Amino acid sequence: MSGKLCAQISKLQSWSYHHRMQVLVLLLLLFAGGEVSSFASAGPCIGNSIVKKVSFENPLGLSSAQKGKLNRVLMNRCFDGPDGASLSEAIYQQLWEFGYKKLFVQDPIIRVLGKNLRPAPVSVTIDFALGTSEGRKAR
Repeated sequence: MSGKLCAQISKLQSWSYHHRMQVLVLLLLLFAGGEVSSFASAGPCIGNSIVKKVSFENPLGLSSAQKGKLNRVLMNRCFDGPDGASLSEAIYQQLWEFGYKKLFVQDPIIRVLGKNLRPAPVSVTIDFALGTSEGRKAR
């Protein structure tokens, strides 16, 4: 071994076991945390567009928590195609899970926010009509 490497090893050996374990845990957390956050936020986008802004035409009848959940369903979602049918389907599924069994979700209005970026960031506006199990509209 080279002299520098031996000096570094002996320096580490002079640290207490507790101190070495703290450094090891810290390094593992930093590495794992960086990997998890980069995977969650910068995963590969399969599609030519990514949702960066969400709005709903008429969300009357929904609680703040439900509106937040709908927003999270679409935010940072990648999709292909000009119509965004997969976005409407995702909103339909979430509203169904909320208990709205008689509902109608229109195709979204999509506005491109950055034409020179890939995937292109877009703003999405979706309108829907809610009904309850008794058939009343909640609009």
